[in-house]
Amino acid sequence: MNSMLIIGCVEIVLGVLINIFIKKIVMLLFKKGGTLSYFPVRFAGVWLLINGISRMFNV
Repeated sequence: MNSMLIIGCVEIVLGVLINIFIKKIVMLLFKKGGTLSYFPVRFAGVWLLINGISRMFNV
């Protein structure tokens, strides 16, 4: 199996998990739940999803 396909799958899974458990991650990292503290975590989750999809399909 191609290593890029595996890395893409891992990125997609991590991106989905980050977006599902975003509140717990924000509380763990920033100790507060304001909208501004959600932005970097949401950005990382979406970034991983986009990179994973593009890496899997070699776009």
